[in-house]
Amino acid sequence: DAVAWIGLNVDSLKFLKVVEALSKVEGVEYLATCAGEHMIMFQVWKRSQEELSRFVSEKIAVIDGVQKISPTIVLEVIKRPSK
Repeated sequence: DAVAWIGLNVDSLKFLKVVEALSKVEGVEYLATCAGEHMIMFQVWKRSQEELSRFVSEKIAVIDGVQKISPTIVLEVIKRPSK
């Protein structure tokens, strides 16, 4: 599996539209607006690094208002939330 936390910086005038668009993208598992280095953070789980790369370029980079994409690849999950 390929897991990533992805931070986005977006055009502030299009912020709400970007959040709305991301909320509808299949594969975005966790979505939050933030104060800090990134305006938006979300988590993605894919089968491979190649699938993750395609997802970012085909589903995220094309959203109007996205200015910077900063993925952080998870190397190893140590603890998961209990369900």
